[in-house]
Amino acid sequence: MIQKKTFSWCLLALLINQFMLMSAHATEILTDIITTPLKGTNAELAFDFNAGNGNQPNSITISSFSTNGTLSTVNPTLQGDVTGNLSSTVTLNNTQPKNEFIQAITLGNSLSFIFNTTQNFASSTSLLDTFSIYLLNTNGQSLITTTDVSNANSLLSFTIDGTTNGKLNLNTDTSKNPVIWSVGVSNPIFMPTPIPGTFWLFATALMVFGCNQLRKVLQSTKFVIVYPVIPHRDSVVTLGL
Repeated sequence: MIQKKTFSWCLLALLINQFMLMSAHATEILTDIITTPLKGTNAELAFDFNAGNGNQPNSITISSFSTNGTLSTVNPTLQGDVTGNLSSTVTLNNTQPKNEFIQAITLGNSLSFIFNTTQNFASSTSLLDTFSIYLLNTNGQSLITTTDVSNANSLLSFTIDGTTNGKLNLNTDTSKNPVIWSVGVSNPIFMPTPIPGTFWLFATALMVFGCNQLRKVLQSTKFVIVYPVIPHRDSVVTLGL
């Protein structure tokens, strides 16, 4: 028979495990694009975040942007739930069907940035949240032709599909003098953001467990009260219980 103490610790471990499973994760992806074949070209760098049909909130954060090209002084074009700029941080949320950030740029030899994605996933979702990157001309058409199966000519796409690192599709430039890009996927980042209501359920269970353990400690502890020492002429007597 399992002892009550062992059962209590097993129950706590199970609660912690469920809390971890219902929490979100994020993935950090470092992106480098070598644009030497297009150096000097007036272009547009586009980031698209298309929302799926799930109800889980997700966001893409772009940071640490660097280039030896020249960013336009004209404000970027924003569509949907998008804020920020490449000089600091850009955030695209999935509260709208299409969320897009477009920045005009005169291309140099290279550009790089980091994008972080949350990975909240609804298992019943058929249309998934997808993030894509494009190099466009000033008319909004793709500067290059890639192996993108959707024929949209994206450089890459990242789909939030419930797996640890998400689904990353890295396309290639099919021209004779191609633009080259590469990515590096860091380890997933644990984000302690449980499903609404889960935190309070977990916290309540943990408090009950803690109080129960404290009660057992108090019941098993013998308290001794020692009264102050009272000096006498011939001896010292200590009264205790």
